[in-house]
Amino acid sequence: MIKRCDRCGKPLTEFETTFHEKANSPSAVSSKCWICSGAELEFMDGYTDKPHHRVEILACILAIALIAVLFIPLLPYLTETELPVGLSVYAYAIVIVYFAIGTLVTVIIRRRGRKKPKIQEWDPPMERYQHTYGPNTDIYTTKINRDGDFVTTKETRLGGSVDDKWGAHASSGSSVLDGVSNVYGKLITVFLLPCLYLLAGGTFAFWVLPYILIMMVRDSAAKSRNKSVPKDLQRVYRYCRKIYGNEPISYDDKAGFLVSREKHRTKKVEQKSGFLSHYQQSASDDSAPFFYTCKNGISYMIVDYKKDQNKNFGTTFLLVSDGGKELQKRIVVGNGFVPTDPRNWEREWNEAGVSSYAKEHLDWYEQKMRKILKSTKKSREIVG
Repeated sequence: MIKRCDRCGKPLTEFETTFHEKANSPSAVSSKCWICSGAELEFMDGYTDKPHHRVEILACILAIALIAVLFIPLLPYLTETELPVGLSVYAYAIVIVYFAIGTLVTVIIRRRGRKKPKIQEWDPPMERYQHTYGPNTDIYTTKINRDGDFVTTKETRLGGSVDDKWGAHASSGSSVLDGVSNVYGKLITVFLLPCLYLLAGGTFAFWVLPYILIMMVRDSAAKSRNKSVPKDLQRVYRYCRKIYGNEPISYDDKAGFLVSREKHRTKKVEQKSGFLSHYQQSASDDSAPFFYTCKNGISYMIVDYKKDQNKNFGTTFLLVSDGGKELQKRIVVGNGFVPTDPRNWEREWNEAGVSSYAKEHLDWYEQKMRKILKSTKKSREIVG
């Protein structure tokens, strides 16, 4: 049976249940979600996630010391206009080593950097468009016509705006065009990222001291802020963040499924109401909407998504493949998986409110996902 928050009714995720279990949370908060328990306010600043930057600061200090040592042989020649042949080659080598050291420190800082936890459980709404209403605006434009007379025209611009909550996640409709854009996007990333690292490495001398100072001030603030949090509770939190901190399905993925479902419904209506449909027998089409993505070697296929108007969370049903033979049937709420029993997945899906359409097409979904996993498209995003 799915555990739910006593206050808001949201199913508790693996992160929340494991945290309460390992932290021996008292009954006042053990049956509440991350937000209702008040933990969001305690951990949202990220100080507990990364209490210090000792490794980064040490790497910067060692880099400064190494560069300073390498420049010592050149100190007697700073006032000279020319260097001996051997030292000229050595000077060029120092420049190369300087860039290498600066780039290496940049990589270390980048790899050890941690983003602040995404506490807000932000899910796409079921309605695609959000209308913002406002007063109409009248604009008067005066021009001179061919006869030399002044002519004034009135233009009324409607107030308000329409915000497409899913539009940024819709594909172009052409698999070829989407594939080309994905390839170019990856190429830009591959070539641009090394350039940015080299740029940071070349300017290492200008930003290293301010960086050390800022990180020392930040770590001092983190130490002061974390005093109120018991050490054991900090360790439990960091453990749960490490194991369950990465969200399996993002806002974009959920919106991608909603785009797929909208297109699928439109296609069905067009097939039934089209001119030729009145002269042809209706062909059985067992296709169903889905959104497929692959992250960190794990494949996900969203087969259903729901969000009630009176709830602040959405529920996502999906198939998961981590390379094994069996496809896992999981539930995602907010930013994490809901603990599920593989043997009782059907009861849990029904309890979470999966649609009858998704259940009826589950075999089709499994066959479709296995087909994708065997194809060259298994590492792409597919709006089906």
